[in-house]
Amino acid sequence: LYKSVHKIVGTVMPAGNFYIALYDGDKDLISFPYYVDEEDAPPEPARPGKGLTEYVIRTSRPLLCDEATDRGLRSRGEVEIIGAPSAIWLGVPLIVDGVTIGAMVVQHYEDPKAYGQAELRMLEFVSSQVARSIQRKRAEDSLRRNQQRLALHIQQTPLAVIEWDTDFRVLQWNDSAERIFGYPAAEAIGKHASFIIAEAAKAHVDAVWADLMASRGGKRSTNKNVTKDGREIYCEWYNTTLAGADGRAIGVASLAQDVSDRFLAEAGLRDGLAKLRSTLKASIDSLASAIEMRDPYTAGHQDRVARLARAIAVEMGLDEERIEAIEIAGVIHDIGKLYVPAEILSKPTKLTEIEYALIKMHAQAGYTILSKIDFPWPIAQIVHQHHELVNGSGYPRGLAGKEILLEARILCVADVVEAMSSHRPYRPALGIQSALEEIAQKQGLLYDREVVAACLRVFNERRFKFD
Repeated sequence: LYKSVHKIVGTVMPAGNFYIALYDGDKDLISFPYYVDEEDAPPEPARPGKGLTEYVIRTSRPLLCDEATDRGLRSRGEVEIIGAPSAIWLGVPLIVDGVTIGAMVVQHYEDPKAYGQAELRMLEFVSSQVARSIQRKRAEDSLRRNQQRLALHIQQTPLAVIEWDTDFRVLQWNDSAERIFGYPAAEAIGKHASFIIAEAAKAHVDAVWADLMASRGGKRSTNKNVTKDGREIYCEWYNTTLAGADGRAIGVASLAQDVSDRFLAEAGLRDGLAKLRSTLKASIDSLASAIEMRDPYTAGHQDRVARLARAIAVEMGLDEERIEAIEIAGVIHDIGKLYVPAEILSKPTKLTEIEYALIKMHAQAGYTILSKIDFPWPIAQIVHQHHELVNGSGYPRGLAGKEILLEARILCVADVVEAMSSHRPYRPALGIQSALEEIAQKQGLLYDREVVAACLRVFNERRFKFD
């Protein structure tokens, strides 16, 4: 998010020196989650001092500070020189619901006329969008943690469900965990994991735990465990790092299955995986609903795109694993729009350059969200690339041709066809025929030829319909 905002600001004003400061009122600390500067290193979190940044946060007002303004502020004792002096400094507060949560700043060390009132107004506009996005992300992080814990506390699952703190001690322990390992919850909670790990497996488990604490996503492993009565068993583990709003690990959630008896384990594992997939699908559907609740004009868009993308993949003869990946990616391909203000998503008039830039951030934002989930398919990469075009003119990375995953090329065509044939706040539906003519005319230029050919067959020969 911050890097994308920096890039947007850089298109309208000099932004070689740009940073975002956030103020935590509970801890009375200012931190700098994003800091790019030609002269100074990123400051460590600290209590507010008397710098220009603190002045903007304290007064909740923008400040265009040239040499004369700076001299006046210092003479009144309102600010002190912190860091390398700049020729001109421009900062605006980040305000949400009347509360200042930080500041966004650009500065120039050489040109005292680099910024004026026009740049100040532009930065103020961008700051309002950024502040809402930051606040929304904080709320979403909190909600996501609660949902993860709630989903993993289902006692009916045949899999052991265990939650660990960052010291590898048990926080939650369900009935299946008691059945597999022999310890009731009252006895297990608070214990270090070593009480169920066989001596021969400790080095392997320690390595898995280190990866999880580094927040590298999910980890699947098989290792030898011990039960309360001293039996040694083999368990299959599915581990996922639980991350806080700052991205740091706050614990780990684990699912475990006794796979000692290989024949019985295969049947049990298939059943367990089916339940996991069902839970995953329910979670994905919930995410999709959350996206479309914020953008009622595109309600059902993701589901329709997913169904068309699946039909195209089937027509192209892809294997079932890739077909399933495409369908799941389709259902949540716009998840990154959670970071885009709802008023922009439903704006009935033409978007400004900055608003369009914020819209375009959703592919990168979607990747950031989904890359932390250990899917058995490249869902995050597919979502990341679904606006890339075969001639390299797409976004966010400008990939071209076979650099783009086939799954993403399929999703791109399905997305375009559905979007053109559906109503939008800024235009009526153009109709399916116009959409098919668009992809036919621009196949090989914007859209993959094989994908377009398959899509046309799906409609013309298979009689595919959205509704």
